[in-house]
Amino acid sequence: MKKSLCLLLVLLLTVFFCLSASAAAEGPKENFKLTGFRVSWPESFRQTKGTLIFRDLGCANYANPVLFAAQFDYLAGGQSVVLGRVFLSDFAPEKLGLILNREDDQEYFPLTSREDMYYSYLGPHAESIEELPAEYREECRMIASQIPEALKSVEIFDPMDPVKAFNGDTLRFETTDLDGNPVSSADLFQKNKITLVNLWGTWCPNCEMEMADLAQLHELMQQKGCGIVGVEYETQPIDNVRQFAKDFLNKYGITYPNVLKPGNNDIFNSLNAYPTSMFVDSNGKILGDLIFGAQVDTYISTLESLLASEDLSLPEAEPAAAPSQGGVFTVTVTDGTNPIQGVMIKFCYEGPDGTCTIQPTDMSGKAFFNMEAGKEYEIEVLMATGYEKPEETSKATEPGELTLVLKKAE
Repeated sequence: MKKSLCLLLVLLLTVFFCLSASAAAEGPKENFKLTGFRVSWPESFRQTKGTLIFRDLGCANYANPVLFAAQFDYLAGGQSVVLGRVFLSDFAPEKLGLILNREDDQEYFPLTSREDMYYSYLGPHAESIEELPAEYREECRMIASQIPEALKSVEIFDPMDPVKAFNGDTLRFETTDLDGNPVSSADLFQKNKITLVNLWGTWCPNCEMEMADLAQLHELMQQKGCGIVGVEYETQPIDNVRQFAKDFLNKYGITYPNVLKPGNNDIFNSLNAYPTSMFVDSNGKILGDLIFGAQVDTYISTLESLLASEDLSLPEAEPAAAPSQGGVFTVTVTDGTNPIQGVMIKFCYEGPDGTCTIQPTDMSGKAFFNMEAGKEYEIEVLMATGYEKPEETSKATEPGELTLVLKKAE
């Protein structure tokens, strides 16, 4: 009897240790919420000589049949290898496999399906691994061979809207600024009530298109205790990238902090559109939806909405109430029929103790400025997205109102 109990105990312990070893070998689940799947990578993926980057690309810039994609990269010795991609498409894998531009050495197979949507996997080019430094190739091959096995147990769920995917998440990172100094997100965000984080690249025409406007917007945001942080991302290696980026920014008078994109940040790695912008609070919490593309008007209206939010407990924007001496000057901007919101107006006293105030027009097309008696102020349209700015400035010496009619830009 005792012998039987001992054998049973040994069997139970063996099963227990086998299960424990299995659990230890399986790492934590990783969610790809834009493409709609989660997977458990082997624990060995957490400790590698090279750098593993798992990117949830969301809406992919591939052929039309591919709706969403996730990508797995291995970085080492200044080289990058695509270890594989997961595609989500309404084309069956067999048909999608014929459309994808893949080589004979690339492994490709279906993963699973949900309703009329199909998940499939495309592996790496074997020859791409040979381009890595020799000391990394074996590890890269090992990881590439384990990814398909891990994906066979993939779990799927409804993909999130890319715009809303990170609402409420906390953005944290460590990187370097454009002078090579180490910097963290906490260093950057805690200085501001709200920070606009703008992901951009020197190669991106839409990014360049909004740079001058961002320089002006930063002046406005500083008046309200807020700021902008640029995150510079290059798709191709550039010699002396920091100086290259600094020269680029200097052309547009950018003075707000800019840093190099950190390579291990899940949120940044999931973004596949440039520019992409987001607002965060002083702790890095993402406030609201992501903003894709150059949308300066949206930045302004979102900022105003956030500043007025009771949840943030932030002070109101500078009041338009008249000072003890002087009064309020109102600038109204229209297209001849309708008011124009979001036009940046600069209101300056150019004397020895000169001051400037920058305000956007509100929904009624109005911007309000305090002015002191006996001083002459200059009024200038700094930014009017989609409209032609007046070439001449206006002047005011006493409280009153000025109406500006802008023409749409051709």
